[in-house]
Amino acid sequence: MHNNSRIAALGGILGALCMICLYLAVYLPTSRLFFYGISSLFCSIMIIEFGIKAAWIFAFSTMLLSFIIIPDKIRIIPYISFFGIYGIIKYYIENIKYRTIRIALKGIFFVISVCLTAVIAKELFFADMESKLPVYVIGLIGLAVFYVYDYAYSKFIVYYKLHISKSSR
Repeated sequence: MHNNSRIAALGGILGALCMICLYLAVYLPTSRLFFYGISSLFCSIMIIEFGIKAAWIFAFSTMLLSFIIIPDKIRIIPYISFFGIYGIIKYYIENIKYRTIRIALKGIFFVISVCLTAVIAKELFFADMESKLPVYVIGLIGLAVFYVYDYAYSKFIVYYKLHISKSSR
C-alpha cells in the first residue's frame, strides 16, 4: 500500500511539470508536438510508481487543471483527447498477448483521438482546418509519426523502470 502523501506529492510535482509542458506546447511557436508528447509521459510515471488508479486520477486532474488555467482552450484539446490518457490506454493495450492486435489497437485509438480532436475543434470552437494534402496522406503521415512516438514512449518507460524508479527494482 502506498502512502497517500507520497502519491499526492509526486502527483503534484508531475502535474506541475505537465502544466509547464502544456503551456510551452500552447504558447511556443514551434515544438508543440514535442511538448504535448512530453506532457503525456508523466501519466506513465504515476502508473509505474502507484498503479493505474493513481494514473486515472492524475490524468483527469491534469485535464481539468489545464482547462481551468490555460486560456487558449482549443490548444489543449490534443492533450484532453489523446496525450492526457495515452499512457493509461497504452498500459491496458500492452497487457494484450498478441503484438499485432496491440499495434492495431494503438493505431485505432490514435485515429479515433485525431477525429475526436478535429470534431471538437470544428464544432465547439468553429476552427477551420484546411490542408493542401489529401486527408488520407495526412492520416498516413500522422500514423507513422504516432508509431515513432509510441516506440519512444516505450523506450522511456523501460529507461524509467531500470534507472529511475525505486519501486520497480
